[in-house]
Amino acid sequence: MSEYLNKKSLGLTVETLKEQDIHINNSEYQSVKCWSAYRCLYTEIKVGQEQYILRNGIWYKVDLSFAYSIEKHLNDLEAYPYELPIYNHDREEEYNKHVASVDSSFELMDRKNIKIGGPFDKLEFCDLIKDGSDFIHVKYYRSSSTLSHLFSQGYVAAEAFVKDQEFREKLNARLPKSVKLGNPSDRPVTNDYCVVYAIATKKNIPDELPFFSKVTLKNAMKTLQALNYRVKLAKVDVDKEILVKKKGKPEKKKLN
Repeated sequence: MSEYLNKKSLGLTVETLKEQDIHINNSEYQSVKCWSAYRCLYTEIKVGQEQYILRNGIWYKVDLSFAYSIEKHLNDLEAYPYELPIYNHDREEEYNKHVASVDSSFELMDRKNIKIGGPFDKLEFCDLIKDGSDFIHVKYYRSSSTLSHLFSQGYVAAEAFVKDQEFREKLNARLPKSVKLGNPSDRPVTNDYCVVYAIATKKNIPDELPFFSKVTLKNAMKTLQALNYRVKLAKVDVDKEILVKKKGKPEKKKLN
């Protein structure tokens, strides 16, 4: 951004960022979505005891008691004891396939979507199942929105598993033989299962997660625990070369 502004002889100011448009282009380089550069900024700033967040062009002041309650809940979140393989793949689906191929205790569930409603309503149950009981959801940490999607997917899938017999029957048809349900009509004993959120990142989690992601994680955790699931967080280490490659990967965006 700064290089672009320098070429245009424009200063890096709030007003300038609000005037610059960023576009997402399709395969023919036609703009399909547009917003100001200022709306792309995300930051969390502490001034004394106060915490402020800039997201989607709006400044928020975080209530201290609310922030404390979030941190308190996440302090109770246990780390997953199994160390997942290092993330050194371009795409998450490639990583998931790799994990399942090198360790027979894992079964691959990535992209095995289950229809839950209309023709376009599909749900991915999880990415990997370990030992028939650990439902693992994997995400490479890119942004707050990708993590929020991860946390929401975990509790929606787990809720459907325990509450919806039709969903279990459809899921059972997609499950590998080693982890098929004996009788899908029987309500699962949720305490026998663990929902694992596996995040590929160099950051210290959950401490260094964006605040809004912490809120989503806390809400997902409360919902899952209310259903009597066990919930754990796994940090997946990222290969340095992949980290550099992803940071430098060009996107189909253009500035006006």
